[in-house]
Amino acid sequence: MQYVIKLRLEYASQLLLSKLYTVKEVSEKSGFTDAKYFSRIFKEKYDMTPKKYATKFDGEFDMQSLVKDW
Repeated sequence: MQYVIKLRLEYASQLLLSKLYTVKEVSEKSGFTDAKYFSRIFKEKYDMTPKKYATKFDGEFDMQSLVKDW
C-alpha cells in the first residue's frame, strides 16, 4: 500500500472514531474522492468496513490525540 494512502487511512480511522462525520464525509476529509473506493481499501487495511470500525471501537477515542497529532 502506498505511503500516502496509508496515512490517509490512519487519519480516516481517527475521524471515524470521533463520530463527528459520516463515512462519506470521512472519505472526503481524508483525501478520497470516491467513497466506495475508500471503503474498499479501508476494509483491506482494517479487515472491516469503516462503519463497523467506528462502532467496534466505540468509546475508545480521545479527541485531544486527534488534534495534537494533526
